[in-house]
Amino acid sequence: MIVALVHILKIFMLKYFTTIFFMCMLVYVSAQQNKIDSLKKKLPLLHDSAKVDCMLKISFSYGHFDDDSDHVFWQVNTDSAVVYASKAMKEAKELRYLRGMANAFENLGEMASVENYEDGEKYFRQAILCYNQIKDFANLSWSNLWLGYYLMYQGKFIEARRVYEKALSYYQQADNKARQARTYGLLGNSYILEGYYAKALEYILKDIAIIKIQIKYKNDPINATIRMAELYEAVGDTLKALEFYRQSAGYAKRYNVEEYYEIKANISFLENNYDSALYYRKLVGSSTSSIEIGEIYLLKKEYAKALPYFINNLVFRERQHVTYSVMILLDDIAKDYMYQNDRKASLKYARQLYKTATETHARKFIKDGNWLLWKIYDAEKNTDSAYKYRLQFDIINDSIAQDQLARDLAVTQLRFDDEQKQSQIDLLKKDNQINQEELKSESFQKKILVAVILTVAFISFIAFRNFTLKRRNEKLENEKKQSELQTKASELEMQALRSQMNPHFIFNCLSSINRFILKNEMEEASGYLTKFSRLIRMVLVNSKKQFISLEDEMETLCLYLDMEKLRFKNSFDYKISFVNSIDAGNIFVPPMLLQPFAENAIWHGLMHKEGHGYLEIKLSSDGKFLICTITDNGIGRTKASELKSKSAEKQKSMGLEITKERLALLNKVENNNTSFVIEDLFDEGIPSGTQVVIKMIYKNLVEATS
Repeated sequence: MIVALVHILKIFMLKYFTTIFFMCMLVYVSAQQNKIDSLKKKLPLLHDSAKVDCMLKISFSYGHFDDDSDHVFWQVNTDSAVVYASKAMKEAKELRYLRGMANAFENLGEMASVENYEDGEKYFRQAILCYNQIKDFANLSWSNLWLGYYLMYQGKFIEARRVYEKALSYYQQADNKARQARTYGLLGNSYILEGYYAKALEYILKDIAIIKIQIKYKNDPINATIRMAELYEAVGDTLKALEFYRQSAGYAKRYNVEEYYEIKANISFLENNYDSALYYRKLVGSSTSSIEIGEIYLLKKEYAKALPYFINNLVFRERQHVTYSVMILLDDIAKDYMYQNDRKASLKYARQLYKTATETHARKFIKDGNWLLWKIYDAEKNTDSAYKYRLQFDIINDSIAQDQLARDLAVTQLRFDDEQKQSQIDLLKKDNQINQEELKSESFQKKILVAVILTVAFISFIAFRNFTLKRRNEKLENEKKQSELQTKASELEMQALRSQMNPHFIFNCLSSINRFILKNEMEEASGYLTKFSRLIRMVLVNSKKQFISLEDEMETLCLYLDMEKLRFKNSFDYKISFVNSIDAGNIFVPPMLLQPFAENAIWHGLMHKEGHGYLEIKLSSDGKFLICTITDNGIGRTKASELKSKSAEKQKSMGLEITKERLALLNKVENNNTSFVIEDLFDEGIPSGTQVVIKMIYKNLVEATS
């Protein structure tokens, strides 16, 4: 009975505050409309730049909550705001009125956040060009903040930080503390969205330090306390976040009931009270709340209820080009389907998440994408793919965990310092009160008491710090050992693959010598055997090395090509050339990496060609990349596959397949970006050969011997 009465009272209070809020809003909207009507009456009497400025004021009034742009905009009537901004733009362009054009681009850019973040980015880039020309650095900096916001939520984090830093430089010169705080917060947020939490803490603490003392924000207690709560929540300090959310809830309950619902939803969520969080989220009714409703259902394991919220919002966010929100939704949808055992649907969204996260370098979502793909493939019994994504997940998860640990240690230290300062302040206050009440004879005892407390606190701090550092050092040592073992295993696997090339290559050469002997071609056999002995010595020596000079690799390749040319009765010619200046003695590459591609060109392309064959090998350097292009005028891959020669199938499996595995391991061990592309060549639609382009990162003498 009592519970029912409390519930009824709660509903009554919410309805009461909702009514008060909407009454206040009606009064405000009425005042705002009167202001707009007054501007519209003046408009027909104005000309040139004055007319443009008036239309821009009307646009601003339609789109903003009040005259303070720090509130961004309140969606009073964004359609009308866009109409008047567009009219102002047209007039300003005809007049070549740069300030009017800049302000119009700025208004259109702000309104674009409702529809399309890409359009918003374009508008602010144009506004920045205009403000630069008229040297309006205040509006230029504000436009940079907006541009950074659009870039950040499209996943362009580095570029976003670049424009934030430009704005920050101006606000520091102008000593604008409020905007400095906002910029620090945005910089911190960009690092959080990208997944670098320790770096984010550095900027968020600067934001907090300014907000605490900034008078302007004290006049707006709801905004100030919410920002403080969000900043502490962002760095993982839930207790501090709840403290400020509760303060802001008290203010919002009196002045802004919709904000009150939002805050209560956040408080309930942080307290793991999902039913209450769901209740308040449904009262808010925004698109962001809609996503969070789905996530609450997901946490409650009510997957069928959660899914429509995610799917509907995904279409909207993709149309808006809000890449960060798209990644959140892809992650949620993939998990929802996986928990419902719909692995096919889950795999589709997990792949899309992994692709988008990799393109934007968003570490949290790269980790989530790897985790999803690992779990899905593991459930599908696809062990190779599951193992691949499990390894990738472990690597990035360890990196993020270390970053979060550094952040948490810093937050713990900060909280400890704050508590110590507060404790000292409290003790000093108490000490002063006692000093006023007691005699001077008691002064010595009080000083001893303070000293004992400070000593205990200092010893506790040292003990805690030593314990924390010891745990961290032990973890780092274990991670170092694990990394060394993993690297050693990869190197042994690479050495095994290089060794597999030897019997494969020796077998092919011995087969050729045997053919000469059977045909009683003794001179050719002798010449071939001489070259073979020299070549096999180089192959055996080089196979023990991870890297050899390009000069040695080319000598080995030339010997091999001479042998093949002799074996095939000079039925083809070859040419090796350097496109630009290359110091072959100072460039080091993995041994026997190019030979399988040349062998493939001869055996599958030139061997079956009618007429004389030609093989061209071009080498060039591009920065730290060595680019090798192998071109033949053979029969092409299509005709070669039609022949289905048994020997050709063996050649492929033993030569190119081993080389592919070597390249994959090189990319893993050396963190390279080595790759190759095979293209078919055509002459007026007729196959005229094949071209292979191999791109690899090379090492110099110092790197190869270190």
